[in-house]
Amino acid sequence: MKSLRNYKSSMAANIIGATVLLLVIFGLIVSLLGVANFTSSFKKEFAVTSYHMADTATTLVNGDHIDAYIRGEETEEYDQTMDYTGKEGK
Repeated sequence: MKSLRNYKSSMAANIIGATVLLLVIFGLIVSLLGVANFTSSFKKEFAVTSYHMADTATTLVNGDHIDAYIRGEETEEYDQTMDYTGKEGK
């Protein structure tokens, strides 16, 4: 009778241990997939946002007057761009 009882308790412990192990493995797999998908989506969103920021900059900034800006001159277009962006000039 004792050997049957030891066998049953050992079997219960094995089943519980195997179930916990499977749940831990499943949790790790799901976590890794989540991190991979989040990273991928974040990179795509960053690329799209960077593109839109560059597009906005090309719309607002007139490249013909970059030399004047470098020299420190504030043209009317510079002031207009600062008004669009909500920032004050130098």
